[in-house]
This record gives sequence, structure tokens and C-alpha cells, in this order.
Amino acid sequence: MSSKTDFEEKIKKYDEVGDFEEGFAPVKMRVGKRSIVKGFINESGDEIAPLKYHVVCWFSEGMAAVCIIKGRRRQWGYVNTSGQEVIPQIYEEAFPFTEGLAMVKLN
Repeated sequence: MSSKTDFEEKIKKYDEVGDFEEGFAPVKMRVGKRSIVKGFINESGDEIAPLKYHVVCWFSEGMAAVCIIKGRRRQWGYVNTSGQEVIPQIYEEAFPFTEGLAMVKLN
């Protein structure tokens, strides 16, 4: 099996695979009739962040903003390139990192 075939086999389960940025791509999967979950894969097609988020942003400076929606409330935080949640999901809004900083909104 070629590595392209391995990659294609790994990503078949996703409903959508976004473009790669900094070596990672957002993926989306429908769960049930109405739920959609998102996460990230690396260039080998391996999942690096679990599919549990409702909104994900592109990686910027090794960090990606991720969001879980609870009722009408959005809870934003950040994951690193290992998929670890390194900044807790406590923010109402979160924006990409630029020059080591990211703008967030709390309350």
C-alpha cells in the first residue's frame, strides 16, 4: 500500500477534511442526524485532536482556537499541535495567535 492510499483510507470516515495549515487540517464528522463534531488530523491522516469540538479555527503559531457550544453559550480555548488543550475553554471569543499573542474575550 502506498502512503497516499494509507492516508486516503484513514480519512474516509470524515465527512469533510479542510486544507492543511502548519501541517494540520480540520476534519468534520456528522454524529446522528443533527450533531457535527470537529477535530484535527496531521499530514499522515492521524487524529491529533479528538472530534469533540463544534467550531475549530486554523493553526497559527502552533495553536488553534477550539469551541464547544453548550446551549447558547460558546466556550473557546486552544489546543496545541499535539492536540492537548493548553488554554482552557473559558472564553466567549478567541482569535488566532500573532507574534505570540492572541486576543480573547472573557465575559
